Amino acid sequence: MFNIQQEIVNIVLEQDFVVLPGIGAFLTEYSKPYFDKNGEIVLPEKKIEFNHLIDKDVDHKLLSLISLKVNLPKE
Repeated sequence: MFNIQQEIVNIVLEQDFVVLPGIGAFLTEYSKPYFDKNGEIVLPEKKIEFNHLIDKDVDHKLLSLISLKVNLPKE
C-alpha cells in the first residue's frame, strides 16, 4: 500500500533540497572532509535542516518525484 508520509521521508533523505509546499524546505548541508589526528580521512557528514521561510515548490520537484516513485502521471 502507498504511504505518502514514508515516500516524503525517503525523498527528503535522497535529495539535497526538497520543498513541502506551504510548509517549508529541507536542505542538506555537508561537513567538510578532514584528516583526524591519526592521519585518517574523515568523510563528510550529511545534516538535514528545515527552513520554514522557503515554502513554495516553484518547479514542482516533490510532486514530480512522488509521481515517478508510484508511476503516476503528473496531471
